[in-house]
Amino acid sequence: EISALYNATANKYSNNFRRVLEELRIDKNTRRAMILFDIFTREVPECLISILFLIRNKKLICIVNSRSMDVEKMFYSDMRIVESYCETLCSIFNIKINYIKVNVGSCHFYVK
Repeated sequence: EISALYNATANKYSNNFRRVLEELRIDKNTRRAMILFDIFTREVPECLISILFLIRNKKLICIVNSRSMDVEKMFYSDMRIVESYCETLCSIFNIKINYIKVNVGSCHFYVK
């Protein structure tokens, strides 16, 4: 299920990621390399709002904004999407991940 979600997200936002690559190729110090997600759709990922990619001192900083996060069921798929984008950028630009910062509005917990 996680790989299906990841593939659907990668396909849906591939043009946005291409723009991220273009921005970073033009200027590695840009503040414009970001993916904005459509939170008003019921398609995946409806919880992620944006991912901002910054390259500073030859390291990648990734700032994720999420409306909410399912910490018990779907947390791993959301983070896998983010990690995959970061790994791709690190490979292309020959850099390492400095950190990923995640801002979450609310978390889903389930009563057992």
